[in-house]
Order: sequence, then structure tokens, then C-alpha cells
Amino acid sequence: MAAYGRLDVYWPDGPIESYPLSKPVIAIGRSTGNDVVLDTTAVSRYHISISLEGDKVVLKDLDAVNGTYVDGVRMAGSATRVLIGGEEIQIGDVRLIFQPKHEETTEQIVRRTKPQDAPLDSVDSPVHDDSPVDGVEERPTLKLSPIPFKVVLDTPDQTVTPGAHNQALLDVQNTGSEPDRYVIEIDGLPKEWTRLDRAEIELAPDVHTQVVVNFKPARRSDSKPGNYPYTIRVTSRNHPNITLEKTGTMHLLNYSGFGIVLGTPRVQAGSGFEVYIQNQGSAPLVLGMTGADPGSALTFDMPSDAITLAPGERRIIRGQLRSKRQRFIGAAREHRFDIIARARDASGFQAAVSGMYAEKPGLPAWLPALLLPLIAGVALIAVIVVIGGLLVLPSLQATRTPQPTIQPTVQPILAPTQIPLVVLTLPTAAPVTNTPLAVIVPSVLPTLTATPTLTTVLTLSPTVAASAIPPNIESATPTAETF
Repeated sequence: MAAYGRLDVYWPDGPIESYPLSKPVIAIGRSTGNDVVLDTTAVSRYHISISLEGDKVVLKDLDAVNGTYVDGVRMAGSATRVLIGGEEIQIGDVRLIFQPKHEETTEQIVRRTKPQDAPLDSVDSPVHDDSPVDGVEERPTLKLSPIPFKVVLDTPDQTVTPGAHNQALLDVQNTGSEPDRYVIEIDGLPKEWTRLDRAEIELAPDVHTQVVVNFKPARRSDSKPGNYPYTIRVTSRNHPNITLEKTGTMHLLNYSGFGIVLGTPRVQAGSGFEVYIQNQGSAPLVLGMTGADPGSALTFDMPSDAITLAPGERRIIRGQLRSKRQRFIGAAREHRFDIIARARDASGFQAAVSGMYAEKPGLPAWLPALLLPLIAGVALIAVIVVIGGLLVLPSLQATRTPQPTIQPTVQPILAPTQIPLVVLTLPTAAPVTNTPLAVIVPSVLPTLTATPTLTTVLTLSPTVAASAIPPNIESATPTAETF
């Protein structure tokens, strides 16, 4: 079957190999049973396959140990992907570029005009044909001599990702009868995007050779995606008025990439932080920003909406950090945190920067050690004051309030039934209290003496309990009366 594409193999040490894809299934791996053998330990024995399924070219990962990466994104095991051309396939340490088969462009021949004084019999001079044509006014016609060389450009249309290599093969053949040298030039693309392995070649008659045309657009944000037409010109040294041109188109894809830097790697409590981000890709980029810390002890105040950056745009993102549990006293502590930026596109690429959050309480840690003895001293003084008050206050009250002298006259009165009664005659100045006076038995009465003046007589019933006789009546002299 006809080839439906080409696979270019780029080895780490520089050599480039090309393999036409002309079988329904192309096996690629380290084993000698593959169609494309890549003899390196980083490649599995049967790593990937490329197959033609209808009008689609399909890449399949064969569960390789080291995996398969397409444009920097790893494929899942046994996954498939449709190739459109220009994809960079990484297996182990080898890069592969798939080139689809394109229709050959029409060859353009440019003949530069000879100076007017050039001889007409020169190789490329026009030849007059004087044969008449019926019904048409005779005019000279031009006959061109054969072109002494031939140029064929393989895969003139290229699909390239910025920063990735791609190549085309230019076949130059000397169809003349003498050796010739040929100068090769490329126009239409930035000079740094293309490179020829040989800009000038020399060929003997009936000999042809291939010139490798390398395409590598710069991986910069100003490498805008789109279609870039180009022209390859081959000029003969023997016939400098003849130039053959081949045209093609380079389809430049976009790429994603961004950089992130934490402007304040150490954040103090109560202060904010700054994050610098830049879209390093060639297409608009949408990013989401989040924060995280291992202990989940911090709260992040950051923009919640998606951030859209134009190619090459730089921006400063500001946020705040605070502790979820505020401490008012104690030693200073530090918490590690991460600011994470994630691309909201198919790649889902994310990058993180780390910083430290310094938490400083309002009161220093040494303050409790200083206040504790002070508080204990104040408490001890308070206890001493209370105890001293309890001990000193009664004596102060006794000194301040003198006890009144009670000099009662006790008169025993006997009823006809000989039941002893006690009549106490007290000074009118003595305070009258609710303290009951004791009933004194007759044997005690003779021992009481008193000298009453102004007196008040209290008559007590003999049934009153014998308790609490005031101590100052023990010297009173009783006077007995019988009813």
C-alpha cells in the first residue's frame, strides 16, 4: 500500500532517522520483531503502534513501563489517540514526529531575464519559431531549453509545535550533462525557525541527493499559532538565471506554559502576600489559584474567579493569610503553605510555590512566667490581711466598746408552797437582753451579795432552764421575801 505518512526519529545524541508508514499497522519498540526498532533500554520491547484505520492514523500505547507522552502529556496504558500530524511522541529518551502524507505542490520554475546584450544562442535564450499559423497573425513564440536539474520536496506542509523539531526532505537531481553546484534558500519564515543541513551542494550528472530542511519555531509567547507559507528556492551555479521554487505551509500550533514566583516567601501575621505569574505560552491562558497548608491551620483569602492572561502577560496576584485559631499568648510559630496555580485547559497542568507563615501572639511567652510570682505574692498578702483582720478586729472592738457593769440585787421570794423564786434587781443602766437568767437553788442564794441603787425587778419562773447567769451577779447579796 502507499505510504500514508512518515515517522521521524530523533535520537538523544543527534542522529535523525525517517521511516515511511506503508503498512496497516507499524509496531515500534526495542525488540527486533518491530517494524521500527529502537534499541535503547528506556524503550519497552513492544512500546507503541501506529495504524491506519479508515482515513485516520491512530497511535496506541502498548502498556509500556515508561509510558508514552504526546506533546508532553502522558497517555494512559493501552490508550489510543488520533494523530493529525506534527505531534511530538516521547518514548523513553527518543522523540518521534509523525508527518502525514500530503499532495505534492506544483513545482514553480523561475527564469530570470537575460540582459539585453546577452547572445540569443545562449542556453536559456528564447528561440523564435517562424512557422505560420492559419488565421492568426504571425508572432514569434518562445521555446525553452530543458531545465538541467530537478527538485522534489517531500511533505511540504508541516504541523509544528513551538520548540519541537520537524523536518522535510528536499531531493535535488542534476539532470544536465555537466557537474553543477546548487544554492538552497528558504523564504517566508523567520530565519531562526528553519535550518538547512546544507545550504549548497555539488552534483555530478545524473546524480541526486537529499537536503534536510529542519523546522523549529521558537518556544516563545510571540510565536503566534497559525499558517505560515514558505518558499524553498534552488538556484544553479552553472545557470544562475534558472531557479526552481517549492512552496509549502507550516501549520504552527499553540502551546501552554506559565511561570509562578512567590514575591513574599515569608508572610507575617496580619500582612498580605504577592504572587507573580506569567503566561509563557502562545495562546490565552486561564488559571485558577488556590492555597493549602499541611495542617489546615490557615485561611487563604485569594481571588476566587479564574484569571485570564494573554500570551506573554505578567500579573501580580495579592492575597491574605490568617490563622484559624488566634493565640493571644505564647511563643511564635511558623506554618508552611503552598500557593497552587492550575491551568484550566485540557492539560490541567499545575505548579506550586511554597512559603512560611509566621504566627506571633499578642503577648510574649515570658509574660506568664513573670506574672505568676506576682499574682502569688498578691494572693499571699491578701490571705495575710484577712487572717490578721480576723485576729485583730475583736480586740479592737473590745477596746472601742466597754462592757457595762451590771450590779443586780437578787431577792429570793418563797411562795406559800415553798417553791423558790428568784427576783433579780438590776441597775437601770444595764442592757436588757434576751439571755435567760438561771434559777438559783436555795443553797446558793446565801452566797450572793449586791448593793442595788436604782433597780428593776425581774421575776423568773422556777421552770426556766438553769443556764447563762451573767457573771457579774455572783457577788450580789440576796434579800428573801415570802409571799
